Amino acid sequence: MRFLRELWLRLLRNDCAGLAAEIAYHWMLALIPALIFLFSLFGMLTSRPDLFNLVLENLHRIVPEDAFSLVRNTFEDLTQGS
Repeated sequence: MRFLRELWLRLLRNDCAGLAAEIAYHWMLALIPALIFLFSLFGMLTSRPDLFNLVLENLHRIVPEDAFSLVRNTFEDLTQGS
């Protein structure tokens, strides 16, 4: 019991929940620009649509459906424009 109390006090003192929220926010904020960069790079360096489809399939596994449709449409426009 003493261990749990000490753990709880250290978590509060070091603001672990706040740090976790900051990390999640910054990661989500950086995700879309990073994906735009990668797909723009794919559009310029390769004309292989199978690579584009492979990346989209893997992205579909980790991104929610509504967000994925928005990302897919954006990146299709980016790769067709380049």
